Amino acid sequence: MTRLGPLVVALAVACAAWPAGMAVAVVLLCAGPHNWCEARYFLARMPARWGPLRPYVLAGGGGVALLAASFIAMAVATTHGQASTDAVWLALSVWHTALVGWIALLVTLRQRLPHAPDWGWMVPPALVFLAAAWAVPLWASVALVYLHPLLALVFLDRELAVRRVPWHGAYRATLACVPLLLVGLWWTTATPSAAAVASPPELAQAGAFLLPAGAAAAVLATHVFLESLHYLVWIVGIPLVTAAAPWHLRRVPLAMRSRGWRRVLAIVLGVGAMAVGVLWIAFAVDYETTRQVYFTVAIVHVLAEVPFLIRLA
Repeated sequence: MTRLGPLVVALAVACAAWPAGMAVAVVLLCAGPHNWCEARYFLARMPARWGPLRPYVLAGGGGVALLAASFIAMAVATTHGQASTDAVWLALSVWHTALVGWIALLVTLRQRLPHAPDWGWMVPPALVFLAAAWAVPLWASVALVYLHPLLALVFLDRELAVRRVPWHGAYRATLACVPLLLVGLWWTTATPSAAAVASPPELAQAGAFLLPAGAAAAVLATHVFLESLHYLVWIVGIPLVTAAAPWHLRRVPLAMRSRGWRRVLAIVLGVGAMAVGVLWIAFAVDYETTRQVYFTVAIVHVLAEVPFLIRLA
C-alpha cells in the first residue's frame, strides 16, 4: 500500500498525456472485471439471514430496482427521440429527487440499527443537490458521474481502518495528493486539440458539453483518472486488503448457509465471469455501442453501492 502513491501519480500522468486513449483502454480492460469483483465484495457482506435487517435490505434492493429501471427507461426514450427536452429535464429532476428520498429512507432505517452514526451532516448537501436537480438537472447528473468513483475510495478507506491499520495512514496521505494531481491534469490538458480524438459519447459522459470547448480534454482526463482509481480499488485494492480471492466463497455468509446456496452463488459468479468475456468481445466488435449500453445499465451497480456504504458506516 505504501507504493500506491507513485502508481496514482503515474496514472495521472498517463491521463494527462493521452486522455482519449486512456478512456478507451481503461473501459475496455477494466469495466467488466471491476463489476465482477464488486459483486463478490457485496456478496461477502450480505448476511445469511436478514433478521432485523429485513426492512433495510428490502428498501435497499427495491430502491435499486426501481431507480435503475426508471433510469434505463429514460435513457432509452432519450436515445430514440421519444421525449422532448423539457420532458427529459423534468424526468431527471424527479429521478434525482427520488434518489435523495431513497437515501434518506435508508439512513432512517440505518438509524434504528445498532452503532448508527450521526447522519445530520448529510442534510445541507442533500438540500443543495435537490436545488441543483431542479434548477440545473444536467449538472446534477454530471455531479453523480464524478461522485461515483469516489465511493470506491470510501469503501477502501473503511476496509483499511478495520483490517490493515498500518496501511491506513499511507493511504490517506496518498488521497491528500489527489486534488493536486487533478490541478495538474487541468493545467496540462486545458487545450481544445488535446481531446480531438475523443468520441462524442466519451465527452458527453464526462460532462464536457457543459463547459467551453477548451476544457474538453481536461474534463475527459479528470473523468478517466477518477474512473481508473475506481477500477484500481475494486480490482486490486479491495481484494488485497480483504485477503480474499474474488473466486473463493468460503467467507461468503450465504455460501455457508447451505450447499444449495453455495451452488447458486457459484453459478452467479460463473455467469458473471462469462459476462465479462462477452463484454470484451462486444467492445472489440462495436466499442461505441457497447460503451453506451454498458454505462446505461451500469447504473445498477452504482445504486447498489449506496445501501452497502450506509450499512457499513
